[in-house]
Amino acid sequence: MHRYIQVSRPSHLRANIIRLLLATVLFAGLALTATPVARAATITVTVTSDDNTANGNCTLREAVIAANEDRAVDACPAGNGADAILLPAGNYVLTIAGVNETAARTGDLNITEAVTITGAGRLSTTIDAGGIDRVFYISGLANVQIAEVRITGGDSQGQTGGGILLAGGSSLTLLNSRVTNNTGSGAIYFTSGALTAINSRVDNNPTAGIVLGGTASATILNSDVSNNTTDFNGAASPTTPAAR
Repeated sequence: MHRYIQVSRPSHLRANIIRLLLATVLFAGLALTATPVARAATITVTVTSDDNTANGNCTLREAVIAANEDRAVDACPAGNGADAILLPAGNYVLTIAGVNETAARTGDLNITEAVTITGAGRLSTTIDAGGIDRVFYISGLANVQIAEVRITGGDSQGQTGGGILLAGGSSLTLLNSRVTNNTGSGAIYFTSGALTAINSRVDNNPTAGIVLGGTASATILNSDVSNNTTDFNGAASPTTPAAR
Protein backbone atom coordinates (compact mmCIF):
# COMPACT_ATOMS: atom_id res chain seq x y z
CA MET A 1 0.00 0.00 0.00
CA HIS A 2 1.32 3.36 -0.98
CA ARG A 3 1.18 6.21 1.42
CA TYR A 4 1.02 9.83 0.30
CA ILE A 5 2.29 12.32 2.79
CA GLN A 6 1.32 15.94 2.36
CA VAL A 7 3.76 18.43 3.75
CA SER A 8 2.22 21.73 4.72
CA ARG A 9 4.10 24.94 5.23
CA PRO A 10 3.18 27.67 7.63
CA SER A 11 1.18 30.46 5.99
CA HIS A 12 3.89 33.05 6.71
CA LEU A 13 6.49 30.86 4.94
CA ARG A 14 4.26 30.52 1.89
CA ALA A 15 3.83 34.29 1.80
CA ASN A 16 7.59 34.82 1.93
CA ILE A 17 8.12 32.40 -0.97
CA ILE A 18 5.49 34.21 -3.06
CA ARG A 19 7.10 37.58 -2.34
CA LEU A 20 10.51 36.16 -3.30
CA LEU A 21 9.17 34.83 -6.60
CA LEU A 22 7.51 38.14 -7.42
CA ALA A 23 10.71 40.04 -6.65
CA THR A 24 12.71 37.71 -8.91
CA VAL A 25 10.29 38.23 -11.81
CA LEU A 26 10.32 42.00 -11.29
CA PHE A 27 14.12 42.09 -11.20
CA ALA A 28 14.35 40.06 -14.42
CA GLY A 29 11.93 42.42 -16.12
CA LEU A 30 13.93 45.45 -15.05
CA ALA A 31 17.14 43.84 -16.29
CA LEU A 32 15.60 43.26 -19.71
CA THR A 33 14.26 46.80 -20.06
CA ALA A 34 17.53 48.30 -18.85
CA THR A 35 19.48 46.74 -21.74
CA PRO A 36 18.88 48.76 -24.94
CA VAL A 37 18.57 46.90 -28.23
CA ALA A 38 21.43 47.84 -30.57
CA ARG A 39 20.08 49.35 -33.77
CA ALA A 40 21.91 50.24 -36.96
CA ALA A 41 22.19 53.96 -37.58
CA THR A 42 20.66 55.96 -40.43
CA ILE A 43 23.10 58.66 -41.50
CA THR A 44 21.71 61.36 -43.79
CA VAL A 45 24.26 63.40 -45.74
CA THR A 46 23.37 67.11 -45.55
CA VAL A 47 25.73 68.74 -48.08
CA THR A 48 27.26 67.82 -51.44
CA SER A 49 30.69 69.26 -50.60
CA ASP A 50 33.62 67.10 -49.52
CA ASP A 51 35.30 67.74 -46.17
CA ASN A 52 36.27 66.09 -42.92
CA THR A 53 36.15 69.12 -40.66
CA ALA A 54 34.07 69.92 -37.58
CA ASN A 55 31.91 72.60 -39.20
CA GLY A 56 28.38 71.42 -38.43
CA ASN A 57 27.54 69.44 -41.54
CA CYS A 58 27.52 65.80 -42.60
CA THR A 59 29.42 65.11 -45.81
CA LEU A 60 29.49 61.79 -47.63
CA ARG A 61 33.09 61.27 -46.52
CA GLU A 62 32.19 61.95 -42.89
CA ALA A 63 29.20 59.61 -43.14
CA VAL A 64 31.44 56.79 -44.40
CA ILE A 65 33.90 57.36 -41.55
CA ALA A 66 31.04 57.40 -39.00
CA ALA A 67 29.75 54.09 -40.38
CA ASN A 68 33.21 52.51 -40.45
CA GLU A 69 34.23 53.56 -36.96
CA ASP A 70 30.85 53.58 -35.14
CA ARG A 71 31.34 57.08 -33.81
CA ALA A 72 29.87 60.50 -34.48
CA VAL A 73 31.81 62.54 -37.03
CA ASP A 74 30.95 66.25 -37.24
CA ALA A 75 27.15 66.31 -37.65
CA CYS A 76 26.94 62.68 -38.77
CA PRO A 77 25.57 60.40 -36.01
CA ALA A 78 27.60 57.42 -34.84
CA GLY A 79 27.29 54.25 -36.85
CA ASN A 80 26.19 51.04 -35.17
CA GLY A 81 26.55 47.83 -37.13
CA ALA A 82 25.11 47.59 -40.64
CA ASP A 83 24.28 51.26 -41.15
CA ALA A 84 22.35 53.11 -43.86
CA ILE A 85 23.73 56.24 -45.53
CA LEU A 86 21.13 58.33 -47.34
CA LEU A 87 22.19 60.62 -50.20
CA PRO A 88 19.65 63.20 -51.37
CA ALA A 89 19.71 64.27 -55.02
CA GLY A 90 22.89 66.13 -55.93
CA ASN A 91 26.41 65.92 -57.33
CA TYR A 92 28.83 64.70 -54.65
CA VAL A 93 32.34 65.49 -55.87
CA LEU A 94 35.38 64.19 -53.96
CA THR A 95 37.97 66.97 -53.66
CA ILE A 96 40.39 65.92 -50.89
CA ALA A 97 43.32 64.48 -52.83
CA GLY A 98 45.58 61.75 -51.47
CA VAL A 99 46.07 58.19 -52.69
CA ASN A 100 47.04 55.00 -50.82
CA GLU A 101 45.25 56.09 -47.64
CA THR A 102 42.79 53.53 -46.29
CA ALA A 103 40.66 55.34 -43.70
CA ALA A 104 38.56 57.52 -46.07
CA ARG A 105 40.31 60.71 -44.92
CA THR A 106 41.66 61.49 -48.39
CA GLY A 107 41.13 60.27 -51.92
CA ASP A 108 38.65 57.44 -52.43
CA LEU A 109 35.93 56.45 -49.98
CA ASN A 110 37.22 53.45 -48.05
CA ILE A 111 34.44 51.20 -46.75
CA THR A 112 35.43 48.62 -44.14
CA GLU A 113 32.10 47.77 -42.48
CA ALA A 114 28.65 46.64 -43.60
CA VAL A 115 26.68 49.57 -44.99
CA THR A 116 23.95 50.48 -47.47
CA ILE A 117 24.37 53.70 -49.47
CA THR A 118 21.18 54.88 -51.17
CA GLY A 119 20.75 57.85 -53.46
CA ALA A 120 17.69 59.43 -55.06
CA GLY A 121 18.18 57.66 -58.41
CA ARG A 122 21.08 57.29 -60.83
CA LEU A 123 19.82 60.28 -62.82
CA SER A 124 19.61 62.44 -59.70
CA THR A 125 22.46 61.42 -57.36
CA THR A 126 26.06 61.34 -58.62
CA ILE A 127 29.23 60.42 -56.73
CA ASP A 128 32.12 61.86 -58.73
CA ALA A 129 35.74 61.27 -57.76
CA GLY A 130 36.84 64.22 -59.89
CA GLY A 131 39.85 62.27 -61.13
CA ILE A 132 41.70 62.40 -57.78
CA ASP A 133 41.38 58.65 -57.05
CA ARG A 134 38.93 55.80 -57.57
CA VAL A 135 35.47 56.34 -56.04
CA PHE A 136 35.11 53.39 -53.62
CA TYR A 137 37.58 50.96 -52.05
CA ILE A 138 35.65 48.21 -50.23
CA SER A 139 37.59 45.85 -47.94
CA GLY A 140 37.56 44.11 -44.57
CA LEU A 141 34.95 41.45 -45.47
CA ALA A 142 32.38 44.24 -45.64
CA ASN A 143 28.91 43.46 -47.00
CA VAL A 144 27.95 46.58 -48.97
CA GLN A 145 24.95 47.67 -51.02
CA ILE A 146 25.07 50.74 -53.24
CA ALA A 147 21.74 51.77 -54.74
CA GLU A 148 20.22 54.52 -56.88
CA VAL A 149 23.46 56.40 -57.67
CA ARG A 150 25.79 57.16 -60.57
CA ILE A 151 29.48 56.45 -59.90
CA THR A 152 31.83 58.37 -62.16
CA GLY A 153 35.06 60.34 -62.47
CA GLY A 154 37.22 57.69 -60.81
CA ASP A 155 40.90 57.41 -61.71
CA SER A 156 42.89 54.80 -59.81
CA GLN A 157 46.15 56.56 -60.67
CA GLY A 158 47.65 53.56 -62.45
CA GLN A 159 46.30 51.05 -59.92
CA THR A 160 43.32 48.71 -60.05
CA GLY A 161 39.64 49.54 -59.94
CA GLY A 162 38.89 52.88 -61.57
CA GLY A 163 35.40 53.16 -60.10
CA ILE A 164 35.22 50.47 -57.43
CA LEU A 165 37.91 48.20 -55.99
CA LEU A 166 36.58 45.22 -54.05
CA ALA A 167 39.19 43.54 -51.86
CA GLY A 168 39.64 41.12 -48.99
CA GLY A 169 36.63 38.93 -49.68
CA SER A 170 34.06 41.70 -49.41
CA SER A 171 30.73 41.59 -51.22
CA LEU A 172 28.94 44.30 -53.16
CA THR A 173 25.37 44.53 -54.40
CA LEU A 174 24.93 47.25 -57.02
CA LEU A 175 21.24 48.09 -57.37
CA ASN A 176 19.64 50.47 -59.88
CA SER A 177 22.97 52.22 -60.32
CA ARG A 178 25.42 53.19 -63.07
CA VAL A 179 29.24 52.98 -63.15
CA THR A 180 30.49 55.09 -66.04
CA ASN A 181 33.52 57.07 -67.23
CA ASN A 182 36.05 55.70 -64.73
CA THR A 183 39.72 55.13 -65.57
CA GLY A 184 41.86 52.26 -64.28
CA SER A 185 42.33 48.51 -64.62
CA GLY A 186 38.61 47.84 -64.66
CA ALA A 187 35.75 50.12 -63.69
CA ILE A 188 34.91 47.44 -61.10
CA TYR A 189 37.86 45.25 -60.10
CA PHE A 190 38.14 42.37 -57.63
CA THR A 191 40.02 39.11 -57.15
CA SER A 192 37.96 37.74 -54.27
CA GLY A 193 34.48 38.22 -52.89
CA ALA A 194 31.26 38.61 -54.84
CA LEU A 195 29.56 41.21 -56.99
CA THR A 196 25.83 41.23 -57.67
CA ALA A 197 24.58 43.83 -60.15
CA ILE A 198 20.81 44.24 -60.46
CA ASN A 199 19.08 46.67 -62.84
CA SER A 200 22.39 48.50 -63.25
CA ARG A 201 24.75 49.72 -65.97
CA VAL A 202 28.53 49.48 -66.25
CA ASP A 203 29.22 51.37 -69.45
CA ASN A 204 31.38 53.85 -71.33
CA ASN A 205 34.46 53.29 -69.19
CA PRO A 206 37.78 53.71 -71.07
CA THR A 207 38.89 50.43 -69.50
CA ALA A 208 37.45 46.96 -68.90
CA GLY A 209 33.98 47.16 -67.42
CA ILE A 210 34.31 44.39 -64.83
CA VAL A 211 37.56 42.59 -64.03
CA LEU A 212 37.38 39.36 -62.04
CA GLY A 213 40.20 37.13 -60.93
CA GLY A 214 41.17 34.61 -58.32
CA THR A 215 38.10 33.42 -56.42
CA ALA A 216 35.86 36.35 -57.40
CA SER A 217 32.34 35.74 -58.68
CA ALA A 218 29.77 37.96 -60.35
CA THR A 219 26.03 37.72 -60.80
CA ILE A 220 24.65 40.15 -63.37
CA LEU A 221 20.86 40.41 -63.47
CA ASN A 222 18.83 42.57 -65.85
CA SER A 223 21.84 44.85 -66.29
CA ASP A 224 23.88 46.34 -69.12
CA VAL A 225 27.66 45.98 -69.33
CA SER A 226 28.73 47.59 -72.59
CA ASN A 227 30.83 50.14 -74.47
CA ASN A 228 33.88 49.55 -72.28
CA THR A 229 37.25 48.53 -73.78
CA THR A 230 36.12 45.01 -72.85
CA ASP A 231 32.94 44.15 -70.99
CA PHE A 232 34.40 41.39 -68.79
CA ASN A 233 37.98 40.42 -68.18
CA GLY A 234 39.52 37.80 -65.91
CA ALA A 235 39.21 34.19 -64.84
CA ALA A 236 35.60 34.30 -63.69
CA SER A 237 32.47 34.95 -65.69
CA PRO A 238 29.07 36.36 -64.81
CA THR A 239 26.59 33.66 -63.81
CA THR A 240 23.84 35.48 -65.70
CA PRO A 241 24.61 37.40 -68.92
CA ALA A 242 23.89 41.10 -68.92
CA ALA A 243 20.53 42.08 -70.35
CA ARG A 244 20.89 44.45 -73.30
